[in-house]
Amino acid sequence: MQLARPGAAIACNSQAMAIAGPLVSGCSRRRRRARAMQTRLPMDVIEIRTSSDRDPDGRHFRALVQAIDQVNRLAHLRRFAVNALAALAGFLWLSLILPRIVPALVRDLAVLAYAAMALGAVAAMALEARWARIHRRCMQAADARVLGAEMSAGS
Repeated sequence: MQLARPGAAIACNSQAMAIAGPLVSGCSRRRRRARAMQTRLPMDVIEIRTSSDRDPDGRHFRALVQAIDQVNRLAHLRRFAVNALAALAGFLWLSLILPRIVPALVRDLAVLAYAAMALGAVAAMALEARWARIHRRCMQAADARVLGAEMSAGS
């Protein structure tokens, strides 16, 4: 059996796994990683046409980059808030089922944290929608287009 050098591509198939068995433990890990990469959404490429005639001082380009950054940050903040709401809801449900285990003060603090996180999630959603509108306007002003949408529509 010949071992590949680090960084080389190794093909994994069921026949190789049956022959090598536990010696090729990296193959199953690579398969899982490849499957996880396939389930992710593909990244879109944005083409931005910059010219000194349309944007002499780079104001449209800076506004577009700022809008993209804000939309991404707020989307991550919203996802975090929703996941935190789910975790707090599970804790609160558990505290209602087993009231003797969780003290009343902790349960009251969890309710307050849930309310604050719900307000934060709503605020993040509203700000994300606002920055998404600004992002669309900046895309038009900077004469930018998303290449990923055109490539996926063609296939």
